[in-house]
Amino acid sequence: MKRYIVFILLNSLLFFSCCDNRKPVEGELPNPPSTSEGQINDEGEGNSIPPQEGEGELPIPSTFWPSQHPFTLTYRIVSKYPHDSSAFTQGLIWDSGVLYESTGLYEQSSIRIVDLETGVPLLTKSLPQEYNGQIFNRVFGEGIAIIDDLLYQITWKEGICFVYSRDKLELQKGFFYNGEGWGLTYDGKYLIMSDGSAYISFREPETFKIVKTILVQDRGIPITQLNELEFIDGYLCANVWYKDFIVVINPETGDVVGKIDLYGLKNQLLNSNQADVLNGVAFRNDNNHLLVTGKYWDTLFEIELSVKDTTR
Repeated sequence: MKRYIVFILLNSLLFFSCCDNRKPVEGELPNPPSTSEGQINDEGEGNSIPPQEGEGELPIPSTFWPSQHPFTLTYRIVSKYPHDSSAFTQGLIWDSGVLYESTGLYEQSSIRIVDLETGVPLLTKSLPQEYNGQIFNRVFGEGIAIIDDLLYQITWKEGICFVYSRDKLELQKGFFYNGEGWGLTYDGKYLIMSDGSAYISFREPETFKIVKTILVQDRGIPITQLNELEFIDGYLCANVWYKDFIVVINPETGDVVGKIDLYGLKNQLLNSNQADVLNGVAFRNDNNHLLVTGKYWDTLFEIELSVKDTTR
């Protein structure tokens, strides 16, 4: 990993609004999640070419995020790793040298521990079909988060968060919640969850109860379809469904302070015609790189970020 000794921050691109036809539509916001949900169900439990190195890039500061907002970051591909092209990636975590992945789709959803170098799952578990007396005919896996020795996995429309042991992926407990589940991450205190709208909820890990909700906005415009989440150095990163960028969010205010422009990354895939959307971001705190992939992508990319020079 190269060391950065110079940082010049230039005024970045102004942002964007995003919408799509699948679920929520931008500008038509649902009601924020109810804070009454989250009761525990067990008593006592809770197509341009991507920039090349040295072309149009300025180094990112040692504190990872630029100090001036808004900013736009671009990327350099450091490594390419094989990725299961049949995986409908919904969540990605790199923790203590181990890669965890959640996949979706009915009848195909799973939780996995994956070998980074080969892309081969070392351990795969299908999602439970029953919990605490409730039977699920179909379960659609979504985002994941790790807290200590536990791995949390939410579901799309089933309203259940499964909690596994992180080493063997054995079910430990679960929580019911209202509404849809899309992305999940952990900020060191709360679980942070997206539901496809412009709202982000913060939840107690012990009960899954909502403690606060923020509305994500870019210059007053709500940003909907927030998907997979990752918490990095004090800021919340979110994939936006069907977009080639990741938004960087102030978790206190909900304001978008920057974006990571990943345009062109999908063109690097061998199966780019069959691949679906960008989804899946994990932070490597050992080298300050990101691991990114997508649904049905045959490659997982390790990338290094730098401030995009918008004067060229």
